[in-house]
Amino acid sequence: MTIAIIMADSAGTVVYWSPGATELFGYEKDDVLGKSLDVIVPETYRVAHWAGFNRVMNGGQASLEGACAHIPVRCADNQVVTFPGRFSLIRDPYGQVIAAVASCADSDGDWPAFSPVADATRQSQQSEVSTQSGREPSDTGVGSN
Repeated sequence: MTIAIIMADSAGTVVYWSPGATELFGYEKDDVLGKSLDVIVPETYRVAHWAGFNRVMNGGQASLEGACAHIPVRCADNQVVTFPGRFSLIRDPYGQVIAAVASCADSDGDWPAFSPVADATRQSQQSEVSTQSGREPSDTGVGSN
């Protein structure tokens, strides 16, 4: 099984690119280090991606942190391929988010039921609305194994 690990700083600049990321996505490390995550974020997801990324980097709720999701990636051949993966955050000693990490894998083997990123985001937003209105959020199952 191949595992890709990608880390971006709080500005969305790629600061770590694993050998597995090269194998899965086709980009060489030197082609992505120091560049924007836009290299791998498909164009149709960019507005939502940056809205969520910037919200989290500015102290907002991290709705997808630790959640299992099918993550769409624009590969070096310009094809968009969906990989099972998770997002994690790196915090400084004061709790401020300073970086984000994504891990993705090839889709071989038995995988738990993953939610598409768009579905997980929508469920989280519905949960936030329910919580703000005083109702209990429903159990979406996102992030549970």
